[in-house]
Amino acid sequence: LLVESLRACLDTTGSTISGLVSISEVGSGKTPLSVFLSKQEDGPIFEDYYADRAPVVPGGIMQTATLTYYLDRGAVSMEKSMTGLDSLSVREGFLKSDRYVTDRYVLDDVEKEFRSEYRGFMDNLDRYFGTSDVYYVPQFYYWGPLKRNIASICDGTGIILSQRQILQFYGSIANGGVRPSRRYFPKSRICSEEIAKEIASLLRENVTDGTGRLLKDCPVPVSGKIGTGILDKGRVPEYGSVEEKGEVRMSSFVGFFPSYDPKYVMCVTLYFNDCPGNSLPALAFGDIVKEIMDKGLL
Repeated sequence: LLVESLRACLDTTGSTISGLVSISEVGSGKTPLSVFLSKQEDGPIFEDYYADRAPVVPGGIMQTATLTYYLDRGAVSMEKSMTGLDSLSVREGFLKSDRYVTDRYVLDDVEKEFRSEYRGFMDNLDRYFGTSDVYYVPQFYYWGPLKRNIASICDGTGIILSQRQILQFYGSIANGGVRPSRRYFPKSRICSEEIAKEIASLLRENVTDGTGRLLKDCPVPVSGKIGTGILDKGRVPEYGSVEEKGEVRMSSFVGFFPSYDPKYVMCVTLYFNDCPGNSLPALAFGDIVKEIMDKGLL
């Protein structure tokens, strides 16, 4: 099902494009099912069914983790206004995918003292996403001089994750803030149940009234968020060599469904040689959800 849906998505464009989709059960702790497909223009499709090593720059998706931590610590509230040209509330900023926490709260926070709230957020990345030997999950034992660049991690521009790590965090939110046990890692709570429900509600609102509106009419209620980013070509499996020069742009959508009783959490990421079609991952996400429903798997 994943292969068929992803292949259909690749067929919608004539340009060189790759796609990665991963899905797991909410609350089970099982290893996600992942598939990577790559289509060269007028060429064969490269398939990889062990695709966890395909990297993701989480982009706006990382904003969800930042907001979860700051809300759980009581450092911000959803309705508190941001300072700036638009004077948005945190909630409005999230739905517009603005840098609602970073520009207003994190940068102010890191200026205060060495042990800031943001430093605590960085110390909790492993708890949110799990450990990784492959991707860049920073651990700060010292405070570097480029505070603005460091703070950009909150917006997903300074970090590379696997889809497995992203699914782990979103699956925990869908599971009431509880990360399920997996292999040698016991079940643990990443945030309060109240905050998890608030974030889950906001992710649903993002689909009905925010940047995820393409899935508003999906027959199965979906909750989630779009992310965009840029990678070096050498990190993408289709190129196969870190010597490959150039950049690959990417767009992704991660979410869980059905919103009212989450059963699955899924991430769809598409890689482009040119400007990404930010809508395509969400459309592919919706197509897969419909196929799952039609096959009676919900």
